[in-house]
Amino acid sequence: MKCRWRAMAGLVCLPLAFGMIGCGVIDKLKARDHLNKGVRAFREAEYERAVGRFQQAIELDPEFLNAQIYLATSYASLYIPNGQSEENISIGEHAISAYESVLEQDPGNLYSVKGIAGIYFSMGEFEKAKEYYLEDCKLEPEQADPFYSVGNVNWTMAYDKLNPRPPQERWQLSEEGLEYLEKCLVNDPDYFNAHFYINLLNREKAKVIVDEIVEQKPSSENDFILATAPGTKSVDCSGITSGPGGPGDGKPLEGVHPSYDLIDISRTYTSPQIGGMDFLPDGRLLVTDWNDNDGNANLWVIEGAKTTRDGLDVTRRQFAGGFQ
Repeated sequence: MKCRWRAMAGLVCLPLAFGMIGCGVIDKLKARDHLNKGVRAFREAEYERAVGRFQQAIELDPEFLNAQIYLATSYASLYIPNGQSEENISIGEHAISAYESVLEQDPGNLYSVKGIAGIYFSMGEFEKAKEYYLEDCKLEPEQADPFYSVGNVNWTMAYDKLNPRPPQERWQLSEEGLEYLEKCLVNDPDYFNAHFYINLLNREKAKVIVDEIVEQKPSSENDFILATAPGTKSVDCSGITSGPGGPGDGKPLEGVHPSYDLIDISRTYTSPQIGGMDFLPDGRLLVTDWNDNDGNANLWVIEGAKTTRDGLDVTRRQFAGGFQ
């Protein structure tokens, strides 16, 4: 009798077990069907309809990774880069959330890391974009693109005129950006845009230096305003024959960059009072000067200025004179 009851109990349990297993299998099959229909809609650029299908697939099978990836991709396709409407921003946030769901199951999913970085960049969330670009560098250390992206986003933050950053931060962003662009070129020496942004980042470093000088409102010992200072400039020519004065900050030239040679050709003039200089295409130098006594200006042609090694073979001849 006991054996019969045990057999009957087993027969009752078997349908229940098969029913539970069957429901799970059926849900997965339904989820697969929604995925296939969503993919078809996605390929037809029916992204809103695709979103609905992928959402249904995930409801039936919450761990359906492909459906989550397609859902994130569909949202990303609906998002308009740099669009500022509330609806568009909401779509971008849904895309990021969907990509994050993928990363919860697959932390190294490269497609999702790139997707989040790109949307954050388009939304103007540069710090968050950079976080994912840096993660991309870890996932693809041999590729050029992720390192270029870090250099790009760093320049964007350093250059940002709407939300200007302190000089020190701009300098650090530029330095770091240059470092990542150099790594980009190590991976791909022919990456043209990397060279372009290296130039831009070096300009930002130069701007930091100039901005710091201007903030200090410098002047020379003789109260001449440096050329980097903003505003109208004035030139005081008094004392030009006896000491510092005239155009510029009034200080003597103490040296030049090591890549240049400094050659003195001032012996050509007994008392040089230069107004302007310019080279002709054939290498001759045109110079204007003036005379304190009568105020007249002269135009001279200087021969040999570009080829001389000691200044001794430089000659001049007057081309015109008596200008007022």
